[in-house]
Amino acid sequence: MNLTSTVLLRAVVVFLILICGGITVYGKEAQEGAIRPEMKEHPLRFFLAFFLGSLLAAASALLPELIFPMAGICMILALLSDFHVGIYTAVMLNALPLLLVQKSYEYYLFGVATTVLFLFLLMRSNENVKIVEPLLIYALLYVTFYTALIVLKRQTVVPSLILNPSVGLLLNMVIGGLSAFIVRQNIVEEKDTVSAIVDPEFFLLLKLKGENKLEYKKSIHTAYLCDRMADRLGKNRLLLKGGGFYHRIGVLDPERGDLKEATLSLMEEAEFPEDLVELVREYHDTESEFISAEASILYLSDCVISEILKRFEEGEENINYNKMIDNMIGSMVSKPGGRLQKSGLSIHDLYLVRTYLKEEKLYYDFLR
Repeated sequence: MNLTSTVLLRAVVVFLILICGGITVYGKEAQEGAIRPEMKEHPLRFFLAFFLGSLLAAASALLPELIFPMAGICMILALLSDFHVGIYTAVMLNALPLLLVQKSYEYYLFGVATTVLFLFLLMRSNENVKIVEPLLIYALLYVTFYTALIVLKRQTVVPSLILNPSVGLLLNMVIGGLSAFIVRQNIVEEKDTVSAIVDPEFFLLLKLKGENKLEYKKSIHTAYLCDRMADRLGKNRLLLKGGGFYHRIGVLDPERGDLKEATLSLMEEAEFPEDLVELVREYHDTESEFISAEASILYLSDCVISEILKRFEEGEENINYNKMIDNMIGSMVSKPGGRLQKSGLSIHDLYLVRTYLKEEKLYYDFLR
């Protein structure tokens, strides 16, 4: 590789574009609540790994094609952020060798396609599925794609043509699979913790039931709507159900005065998972312009249940649920200061939410 001034200038420009793009994509995903709270709290972990990964990807220009474990590096970056950021890194890191020394674009397309496939299989598979199964599927598809690439390029089969991608494939599977296994184990442990908390027999809910039956009733039914909407939209059902149960648990400690502070304090004292605490914190943070999809669902569920119970208390018999829901969502989205004006829920998500809420008329009558 000839380190001319042109090559060095190209490297600097590519790195600047890469870093700016990484910051932008990571920031957008963090703002929309897509990045897990424990990862969001430590963004330097991602950016340090991103910087080192970029350096390694640039250095891979000195190596033979496909021997560098690009998919494994992108897997680590995706686990430190989220799936969409992982796709960005797959596109950009695979482009570095191509841009620096003008390597084959066919190998670039192959690298991007197989890296995205790798991320999809490991990150989007059900967490109960063993890591080995998606890795085997990836290996089979990798070999298939590579064979097709060799045939299309009409290359003469030499030992390096088999050895280099084999080494790269093995390194990708070891690095990416091990990273995914470690993270998934932590997720399963956290899920067990949330399952214990999202239980009607948990001591805080039992205390709420004994001391404030109205708030307990609101929390139970809010949790139900949260759970059902999370299921419809493909969100974390346990997390949202927990948000429905505990978003106003601070009523148990009126001496603290502020409901938000009392709620968060009780949750932290009970050692609730950080993502559940963060969800409830965001629900109460009415000053923030943006609200994540999960907090939007919690807010909507709470408003619907509270409004229906209020109308029943006032003696209203025949509630037009469709009109009530349309007006409620319309004011949240359209009116100045509406809580859902900048929401992580897409227009399609809001349509699904509104449709589902209107389907629960029999359930609402059960609240009488």
